[in-house]
Amino acid sequence: MPPTREDGPTRRSALLALLLAAVSCGGFQLLFGNHNLNLRDEGYLWYGVGRVLAGEVPLRDFQAYDPGRYYWCAALSPLFGAGIVGVRASVALFEALGIVCGLLVVRRVLRHDAWMPLVTVLLLLWMFPRHKLFEPAITLIAVWSVTRLIERPSAGRHLFLGVVVGLAAVFGRNHGLYLGLVALLVTVLLSWRGELRPGARCVALGALGILLGYLPVLAMLALVPGFAPAFGHAVLSVLERGANLPRDYRWPWLANQEPFAIGLALDAAFLLPLVALPAGAVLVARTAREELVRRAPLVAATLVGVVYVHHFAVCSDLPHLAQAYPPVLLATLAIVRGLRAGPRLPAAALLVLLGVATGSALEGHTELTPFVPETEDRRSERANNRVTIEIAGETVSLKLIQAVLVHHVQAVVARHVGDEELFIAPTMPMWYPILGKRSPTWWIYFLWPATEEEQRETIDRLEQRGVRWALIIDRPLNDVEEYGFERTNPLVLEHLAREWEPVPDSDLPKSYHLFRRR
Repeated sequence: MPPTREDGPTRRSALLALLLAAVSCGGFQLLFGNHNLNLRDEGYLWYGVGRVLAGEVPLRDFQAYDPGRYYWCAALSPLFGAGIVGVRASVALFEALGIVCGLLVVRRVLRHDAWMPLVTVLLLLWMFPRHKLFEPAITLIAVWSVTRLIERPSAGRHLFLGVVVGLAAVFGRNHGLYLGLVALLVTVLLSWRGELRPGARCVALGALGILLGYLPVLAMLALVPGFAPAFGHAVLSVLERGANLPRDYRWPWLANQEPFAIGLALDAAFLLPLVALPAGAVLVARTAREELVRRAPLVAATLVGVVYVHHFAVCSDLPHLAQAYPPVLLATLAIVRGLRAGPRLPAAALLVLLGVATGSALEGHTELTPFVPETEDRRSERANNRVTIEIAGETVSLKLIQAVLVHHVQAVVARHVGDEELFIAPTMPMWYPILGKRSPTWWIYFLWPATEEEQRETIDRLEQRGVRWALIIDRPLNDVEEYGFERTNPLVLEHLAREWEPVPDSDLPKSYHLFRRR
């Protein structure tokens, strides 16, 4: 039997981890859970949760992520509600599970409960954006699962890691691929280390665990009419178009437009993985067989971190970096702890880099910075005032400038559209639940260039359902014209220009255009 850790988490440590996760995530939700609206990406989640509660199926009936996150939030809606605040609370609960796992790993590294509150704050700072907290939480759960497997590579723990891989794929196919590769790497590593070699039974149980974890989607493929072809179409679409908009990696020597302090923090944030993960990989490669169990947290965080580099290398912005950052944080702490008895300078340099990098995390918490329409003045003193309004039965606190936008759009739609169906495009699906509307088309986020067939389907859908109203928001994603509606769906826009007429209304911002069928 491999050696066991005597300095690992105790029952008291585990209870403390649960308490810290509950207090930090719950407290953050209570303080900021009703602050501001992300009209774009967060609406992609909120709209889908509402449709699932109405009996629809993700991917089959509406454009969606993988089903897991929708059913998670829908299942918790009796407890938290189905409004935006309730959805955020459901996601925060998943976030808390991840933080618990992260703290249990850190407790193995720092070996004293006194460090856990500080690490909780560190992890919480890197938990954003709010609608994507599943991503960092999954990476933390993965690091904890791999750590336990390395410490005692039993058949049960191989099975458990497999279940984690399968369940992760239910929330995102990319997570299944990433963690499947991690599981393969750790199996190879254990085989390479002699007495820890897993037998064929353990490998088979790991594969069985993946199937068990992915069973919800497998059942949907087999039993839900129409889901299998929709799922296949979604997979092909990702293979053809990709899952994210490409963005070059942020190298420190490239000129950037941010103020010096913000730019320095962002440079450090993107530099840390390029320093910590290679250092961790070198330490893993040099780890003797008898030391592997003691260094299990470092090994696990490094393996998960190296695989997840792809997530933020393809689209190198701060939100995507944060979604895969927790393994980098844990690997950094493990490296610093391992260097404490040796060279002090590298450890101090890593800690300084970690501290500077974490400063950039404050830029990523969108609950502290409102979505501001391009036509409004960000510097306006009145824009910083905060007001509360009711949206979908919940009280939401917004900056005045955003509250005015919501009020005006609600008034315009009530005045002209009433209870009729409304088509909203291209990339602000949160207006559907805000206005109490259902998308008349499968697409709710018109980002990628659509084929002629897909555009014809959208037009046919509007005609078949007798849709008379459309709200087109002429604000390309990231203000890049390439992703404007006229570039991605020119046939749909031509159809609107030919057979619909604009409805002027002074309450609408300059970039919002209401159309009525002639």
